[in-house]
Amino acid sequence: MKQWLSLSEAAKILGVHPGTVRNWADQGKIPVHRTPGGHRRFLRQEVEFWQQANSATSANENEQVIRNALRMTRYRVSEG
Repeated sequence: MKQWLSLSEAAKILGVHPGTVRNWADQGKIPVHRTPGGHRRFLRQEVEFWQQANSATSANENEQVIRNALRMTRYRVSEG
């Protein structure tokens, strides 16, 4: 059975402000469905999948930032 989430519920699961989820939805970054009245609704399964996919991306980005910082630190140390 599909479990629909409101904007606030999706935001709570993702750990962000509802305005952030609204922006992501409007920008097409997260799957969103509209009710006939225009309200945003999110499928729990899609939100959880999106969260997992983007957590992996964030971890990879963090690793790259750390590698770059380490590279820069090594360079500065070698330059004295």
